[in-house]
Amino acid sequence: MVIDVPIRILGLGLAVVGTAFFIVALPFALSSGSTGDAWDALVAEPFQFTFTRPLGKFDEWKSSSMESDSSELITSE
Repeated sequence: MVIDVPIRILGLGLAVVGTAFFIVALPFALSSGSTGDAWDALVAEPFQFTFTRPLGKFDEWKSSSMESDSSELITSE
């Protein structure tokens, strides 16, 4: 768990850098119609990794959150 603090700080820094890259790439993303993909890759995923990932979970953090989201969708129908 001790290693998680520097990883969260690094993740926050990378999320800020990703946001800056998104702002630079925004005109190109708008012209190609891929604004949503650019937002997800450069802004949303780094912030999710930093703030919503469980403590100490580094492997397959994304797939487990997708599985729980899809199971919630199936049960809500």
